[in-house]
Amino acid sequence: MNMKSVFSTCALMCMVGTAQAGNVTPPEGCNAFLTVQSVSCEVEHYWSCKSDPAGVKWRYVLNQDGPTYVSQVDNEYRWLFSENLISGRQEFMGKPEKDSQSMSDLLGNGVDSYDFVQVLNFPGRGVLEQHITGFDRLNGADAVIDGQALLGSDYELREVTGGEEVFEVRGQEYVLEEFNLFLGGRGEFRNNQEAWTSYNQSPVSFARPGETGFLTDTPLFGCGEILSALDVPLQPAG
Repeated sequence: MNMKSVFSTCALMCMVGTAQAGNVTPPEGCNAFLTVQSVSCEVEHYWSCKSDPAGVKWRYVLNQDGPTYVSQVDNEYRWLFSENLISGRQEFMGKPEKDSQSMSDLLGNGVDSYDFVQVLNFPGRGVLEQHITGFDRLNGADAVIDGQALLGSDYELREVTGGEEVFEVRGQEYVLEEFNLFLGGRGEFRNNQEAWTSYNQSPVSFARPGETGFLTDTPLFGCGEILSALDVPLQPAG
């Protein structure tokens, strides 16, 4: 995927409107299938678009102040593209992966490793490369949250940006097997060997088409609290 096509696709995806006060409207040609409320004062919406290859999904995140993040993954949960809508930082798959992410391996074998490079378009710093290595492992700590069955998983991830800056994150998250999606959980992160900082992005409730809260633009849980996840990536692990 080249930079021009990614940017033009993002421009389309970021043109999200409101059908009525308090509701998110996906771009034309896209169908939303899930809304997730998390404990960290965020609401996430997932949709797929007719113009994308089969299995590709978009994630659109809002907090109490508005939209914060948009990302695109395929059915193996390879990170195709993401943009922080506050800072303008964009990340996309820039070259063939040495070891690609594979949801199939995780679900089939219980573990998946990955080793790949993303290209960052970083406002004020230009274009940088980010080397990402890590793994996901099913841990047997499955859960049912708001009636939704989820698989528990552990992960560790290391990012080296520009050959120098090191970011590490580790923790537990959930797999929603029906849609081949990772959902946030508890963990901790650090930058360049600094102290570890904990975070919690666990899901609290789910809504599907026709259900109360589907496509709402209002996060319901954890808002107004002092959160420790402010600097953690909005798309950890996977």
